[in-house]
Amino acid sequence: MTIFSQRMRTPRISMAILALVAAICWVVPSMAQDAEKAGLQVTIMMFSGRPDPSYTITEKTLFEKVKGSISAAKERARFDKKTIIPSILGYRGIRVENKAKIQGIPAAVAVYRGTIEVRNERKKFLIDESGAFESFLINQALKKGAIDEKMLNRIKGGR
Repeated sequence: MTIFSQRMRTPRISMAILALVAAICWVVPSMAQDAEKAGLQVTIMMFSGRPDPSYTITEKTLFEKVKGSISAAKERARFDKKTIIPSILGYRGIRVENKAKIQGIPAAVAVYRGTIEVRNERKKFLIDESGAFESFLINQALKKGAIDEKMLNRIKGGR
């Protein structure tokens, strides 16, 4: 190997390392933005045999509404079942998944007829006063086009 060929190889390696560092610096901040864009996945559990309607909450003001609804709810002292999700046909509640790991919001939340089930390190049950949190999530589903008026009537009717 000559001195000339060794000098040519060094700039190539330096350029490759520089390109790698630049790519890492570009990807890491965009990953944090993507997590926020991913938001909260909300699923209206109402069908069997076909996908349930779902939508994503990506707006910061709505994140705050979700946080506020959960933190304002009082803990239910006794709940004798393993979950609030009933084993029935028709509307079975709403599931909220925090796959983006938005701070202050539990990993998973389920809401059904006045009860909120929170799953983080441990499971706990809360009271959804007057169904406000469930109504908020249903109204968002309607606004975002995940459900229509016919589905809304099925939810309200409990069928």
